[in-house]
Amino acid sequence: MYVIGEQKGRRSMPAWLAAVITLAVVGGGLFLLYRYVSSSSGSAGTAAKSAALEAPQPQASTHPFAKYLEVTGVRLLEGKDKKLMVRFVVVNHAPAQLAGFRLRITMQAANAAPGDAVIAVVEAAPGSIPAYGVKDMEAPLVTPLRVYELPDWQFIRTHVEIIDSK
Repeated sequence: MYVIGEQKGRRSMPAWLAAVITLAVVGGGLFLLYRYVSSSSGSAGTAAKSAALEAPQPQASTHPFAKYLEVTGVRLLEGKDKKLMVRFVVVNHAPAQLAGFRLRITMQAANAAPGDAVIAVVEAAPGSIPAYGVKDMEAPLVTPLRVYELPDWQFIRTHVEIIDSK
């Protein structure tokens, strides 16, 4: 039976449940604010970094083949006789075979400013590289740095110059 003016007993929410809900709402709001602030400031920095990485580096060589050659996959190693060595891959991006030239490869730290000291300069004679082909190379590395002072492979940038051709 229902009587006008009579109120049914309402059960109130436990205090612990109210505290958990309040904490979740405040924590979620702070997390969203953090994500919004970090993404808006980070996107401008990321765009500037990626644009700097994608900018082509000017070639030091004026040789007509220079724009077709790339040196990549640089690995600095210590041989069995404790001598420093460098392994790298010379890539031919040209639609024709390239042969009879020597390269001067200048290795520099990726974060080095222009004019900073180089890690090493290596000269190599890759011989003949087929059209769109690659050539694995290995050469002794002469540098004033110790093996533990050398940067890791992903922090090395190379500049290639053709020093002579036949």
